Amino acid sequence: MVTVGIDQLPVANSGWLYVLLRRTPAGDEIRGRVRVAPDGGVWLGISTVVGGLETAIGTEVRATGLTIGPGSPIRVRVQGTGTAPTSWTMRAWPASAAEPAAWTVSVTDAIASLQGAGGVGLRGYLSRSATNTAITFS
Repeated sequence: MVTVGIDQLPVANSGWLYVLLRRTPAGDEIRGRVRVAPDGGVWLGISTVVGGLETAIGTEVRATGLTIGPGSPIRVRVQGTGTAPTSWTMRAWPASAAEPAAWTVSVTDAIASLQGAGGVGLRGYLSRSATNTAITFS
């Protein structure tokens, strides 16, 4: 679980926070994706990066009723279980509230290079078409 804050909302496009769930020595990744829309809406999804190409697994889902903004952090939990395939689940909620029981996203993945051990991490990205040039995720 991570708690995520943002110092300002993106303008004219989105910003992303990636929760790296597994990163292999070859650079392949499976990621929990938190997209922050200009209106503060939070969208969740899971993606893989293999050979430098990011591919969504399943459909990105808006976290109903959840917004993020300066002074309004959120919590994100992503969980993986099993091997070949691995089942990934993800949810987000206001940091000031209790964790909900339901998962917002539920997908499976069986890419061989992502079934073993790997590192974890966080990464932020702001669309190049956003008109504010820097956003700080914390």
